[in-house]
Amino acid sequence: PVEDIWERYWQLFGQAARSGLFDIMAHPDLVKKFGHRPPGDLCRFYEPAVQAVLDAGVSIEINTAGLFKDVREMYPAKEFLELAAAAQVPLVISSDAHAPQDVGRAFPEAVALAKACGFQELQRFSERTRRSVPL
Repeated sequence: PVEDIWERYWQLFGQAARSGLFDIMAHPDLVKKFGHRPPGDLCRFYEPAVQAVLDAGVSIEINTAGLFKDVREMYPAKEFLELAAAAQVPLVISSDAHAPQDVGRAFPEAVALAKACGFQELQRFSERTRRSVPL
């Protein structure tokens, strides 16, 4: 069932966040791109994932690529981003470009989403060192 898939996905997401291997947890709710979502409030999955990234001190990503896929929305969902912003999880924005013309695609929309969810800054990385920049 979809509920079990989502449960396992988010368990693995939390384990990956806490592994120490990553600076950024990219497109957190990628599982939604397959079109199956469990019924009800998905915060039951998002809250432990936000806690995992917060505990691990890693950033999350707004990924604009979903706008151009069948899912037609950015990764992650607004509800996830609102929880992350409230917890002060660091944020980056990515276009997940696989071609030069896609670099930076839909960044204005991503910035607007970040601001609407309560983020006030973004993160930039250089040699695994993170620094904040205002939104």
